[in-house]
Amino acid sequence: MMKLNCLSTTKAISDARERSLSLSEKAGMFTHLLYCPYCRAFKIQCENMSGLMRAFKMTEKTNEK
Repeated sequence: MMKLNCLSTTKAISDARERSLSLSEKAGMFTHLLYCPYCRAFKIQCENMSGLMRAFKMTEKTNEK
């Protein structure tokens, strides 16, 4: 299992949006998120931003019709 720091964890969180993480990356990220409130907050913010972008995209499609 990879031991991740905050920099590599936030990179893994971002990368996970574009590709599948390896089992080692997932395990390292999960372990780091257990004890780091800052990276947990970053993950939640990324999830919220993705949801907002999806909603905006759907709004744009609706307005084009």
